[in-house]
Amino acid sequence: MWEELRWSTGRTDAVLRSAQRRVLWQHIIESSPQRHHLLQPAAVANRAMDAWDNLHAFNLPIFPAGVFLNEDARAFRGWADAYRRRCVEDEWLDEAQLPAILARAVNDIPVRGARKVLLVGFDEPTPVARALAEALNGIGVEVVWQSPPRAVGRAIQAPFHDANAELLAAARWARRCLERDSACSIGIVVPGVSSQRVLVQDVFANVLTPLSLVKVPDGKQDVFSIAAGEPLTDQPLVAHALLILSLARERLPAIDAGALLRSPYLRGATAEAPARALLDAALRRRRDREIGIGAMLAEGKHAGGEGVADLLHGLGALQGRARALPAKQRAPDWARACSVLLKDAGWPGCRTLTSVEYQVLSAWRDVLADFVSLDGVTGAINFGTALRHLRRLAAERAFQPQTPEAPIQILDLAGAADMGFDHLWVTGMHEDAWPPTAQPNPFLPLPLQREAGMPRASAEAELARARRVTDSLLAACTDVVMSWPQQEGDTVLRPSPLIRTLDEEQPPLAEDARWVASVFSARRVSTFVDDAGPALAAGTEVRGGAALFKSQAACPFRAFAKHRLRADALEEVDVGLDAMERGTLVHSVLQQVWLTLGSQAELLKLSEAGIGALVDAVVEKIVGAAAQRRPQVFTMRFAAMERQRLGTLAREWLAEECRRAPFTVTGCEASRPFRLGGIAGQLRTDRIDTLPDGRQVILDYKTGHVPAKPWEGDRPEEPQLPLYAVTGAEPLAAVAFARVVRGEGAFKGIAAEPDLLPGVKSAAAWDELLAGWRGVLLNLAAQFERGHAQVDPRNGNVTCRNCDLHPFCRVHELGVAPEMDDGTDGDSHES
Repeated sequence: MWEELRWSTGRTDAVLRSAQRRVLWQHIIESSPQRHHLLQPAAVANRAMDAWDNLHAFNLPIFPAGVFLNEDARAFRGWADAYRRRCVEDEWLDEAQLPAILARAVNDIPVRGARKVLLVGFDEPTPVARALAEALNGIGVEVVWQSPPRAVGRAIQAPFHDANAELLAAARWARRCLERDSACSIGIVVPGVSSQRVLVQDVFANVLTPLSLVKVPDGKQDVFSIAAGEPLTDQPLVAHALLILSLARERLPAIDAGALLRSPYLRGATAEAPARALLDAALRRRRDREIGIGAMLAEGKHAGGEGVADLLHGLGALQGRARALPAKQRAPDWARACSVLLKDAGWPGCRTLTSVEYQVLSAWRDVLADFVSLDGVTGAINFGTALRHLRRLAAERAFQPQTPEAPIQILDLAGAADMGFDHLWVTGMHEDAWPPTAQPNPFLPLPLQREAGMPRASAEAELARARRVTDSLLAACTDVVMSWPQQEGDTVLRPSPLIRTLDEEQPPLAEDARWVASVFSARRVSTFVDDAGPALAAGTEVRGGAALFKSQAACPFRAFAKHRLRADALEEVDVGLDAMERGTLVHSVLQQVWLTLGSQAELLKLSEAGIGALVDAVVEKIVGAAAQRRPQVFTMRFAAMERQRLGTLAREWLAEECRRAPFTVTGCEASRPFRLGGIAGQLRTDRIDTLPDGRQVILDYKTGHVPAKPWEGDRPEEPQLPLYAVTGAEPLAAVAFARVVRGEGAFKGIAAEPDLLPGVKSAAAWDELLAGWRGVLLNLAAQFERGHAQVDPRNGNVTCRNCDLHPFCRVHELGVAPEMDDGTDGDSHES
């Protein structure tokens, strides 16, 4: 009608698209005096648009005389005036104004085609919609508000334990209906289905199409469809396109960078997949929170570019194109630039896209078209602003693949009563959700909303609307089930008052046909114990050193997985430094201090000021080197805090070292080969001190928790020092942990005689102790050699706390629930 009016009257104003409206409202709000008080201008713009639409839908001015305006309403009036002026200046027309304009100008609009219009599914037509209908009736076009036919049947209410049980029952009920009549149509109403789409998809697929969970669909018609779109940004093809564009402008968070490197939508993805995964792992080991194109290219070239030639070519082209981008340009130019950037990067890849992916690609092009339409509103913008608009447009576009009509439709409440199903199940009908609570618009005076009868304005209006919808649902077909959960978390729920008059009974359900249940019921079980892998070949050198023995003692499967299968988790990047990195810095500082001093005698020669100067110089060097490696972490403020922490720890610990008997430091972070039984490898210790009589004291720095009994039993918690003790050639006087903790520094260990280390007791039989350690370690070595790999955590869930192998070993099947890591053990040195 609008296009006909423009042609017949010569009007030149254009109707704003939805994206243009939102950007214009947001720009006005962000330019207003209230901008400093708003945390989310985009969300405020959406509510302001709702207020504007409601006022026009109910033919109300902004605002009627005599209406009290609070601060929010006054702010909205100012925004609305600015919006109206901008529309007049640029000859724009808001779509909310169209019905009233057309109703007034209906006599000037040539009427073509049919002279009867049916309006179906309108819950409560607005005044402006009724006015337009009346105007059309006045020129001979019959407008009929069509009500759906009312069915006469039986409806029941059905309680279930919780929402999950309710969904499962609905799926089994739908399966039974189909089994009885394959030609029937079934509606499943799930309020807010968009926010539960993944759960709903899993439950119904498990019951109705279990094979789809383990097999790629073969193109046959789906049994059910979910009438709720997902944000286009949830589609991997578009999500990865936005990551590419973001990478062209700035560094990406490490997890996003990894996802992009492994993306199937880049040229050469299939052929280079293993090498790209290894590149992702290598970048994670850098432990940078953010990764840019430069880092990706440098790491890829460092590996010789082997296996990632296509990736490096695409990244190089992307980097070159990004550097040539102008500072500002208009939306159409940015749309072309984004398409070229994506092409340079090799998006959307070489393989043939699936039908759904082609639809996603088409939707992305529509987003670009919407973005181009912003030109008249935004003018020239920079790349960052262009990307923000693109992300918002993609996030706001609901995407749902086009599929053949399915017999089971899963949908939201809106319009469900008008769909004409043979069977209907409505979930979530408890009193806390139905009728819904009132949610008046904060920018409109509440009395005005209630007097006009605007939606969501009052509890009375919501109750009346809920009654109309409930009556329509109950009359939608001859077989209706209204279900509700009896519990949500710890909250006990009751049925909605609008369904309490219905008979309560359980609807007939199909047998539990979930995939897991079906497989389990058809099982033929053979039980055997599988706790051993192949024996280690003679003379094989394995990586890990003391860590191997520690893993074998903690859990044999852990040792086999980590040191035979090399099952290592990817590095996880966190803000700042983790406990391991903080401990490593302490190790480095103390190593450099003792490399400088060499002996306790040199330490004792220094004054307190001299010790402080030495420590400060070493700390400055260590923190400076760390800052070069991790510039994103070591900001000026963080580096200052770290220098203070390390300096305090080092000075306190050196004071503890002054209390010892004389010694010379003969090894710092020293590494040497060892062999025990059939296990050969490298062993590194934090420090070796030599006493005047030639005997050695072996120290292991600890910046966190030290076990109460680290070396007792057949499965010692900390076997590193015993391993060094029994494989060394030099005479040994003591082994100890050097616990470097602020205010709690101390030696914890055992010695051949008293007073060798402050607070360390002597062993009653030193040689027997060493012999016992040797026997324990030889036994652990023999277990590892013969492939003993039983899932047997030493201390149950405590042992599993810091392990990353849970999906591999399936320890939960033993009834072990791993505890969360308390983050107290910051030691990193186990070789």
